[in-house]
Amino acid sequence: MRVIPESDGKCGCGCDGEKRRKDKNLSENLTENLTENLTENLTENLSENLSENLTENLTENLTENLTENLSENLSENLSENLTENLTENLTENLTENLTENLSENLTENLTENLTENLTENLTENLSENLSENLTENLSQRCFLSVRNHLENKWEMWKCEKI
Repeated sequence: MRVIPESDGKCGCGCDGEKRRKDKNLSENLTENLTENLTENLTENLSENLSENLTENLTENLTENLTENLSENLSENLSENLTENLTENLTENLTENLTENLSENLTENLTENLTENLTENLTENLSENLSENLTENLSQRCFLSVRNHLENKWEMWKCEKI
């Protein structure tokens, strides 16, 4: 149905404009409701989608960043700790082994050298003392023997002279 513009409050079809007012109110209410519903739905959908997307993106970015940072930090800390522990253990083991080996070698060498020197010195001293004692004893015996011989001769000579 064709609507003729209102000039005196009547729609031109002979009615008092009631229908036009109802149509106008209906149109206004529809526009208002549509606007309200659209705004509400858009807001709700935008809010929901934003929330969903934000959550998804945040989760994804957090996971990615956490994984990356954890990997990087773990790698760095592991490398640092391994180097530190290896250095510490190597130093400790080297010191311990060196001390042990030095002690062992020193003991072995000292024992060997002492034994060798003692044997050598004892042999040398014994040999010297024996030689000296033998010479002295032989000298004394010779002297005693010669003296005895001379005394005997003297006694014999004295006897002959008497």
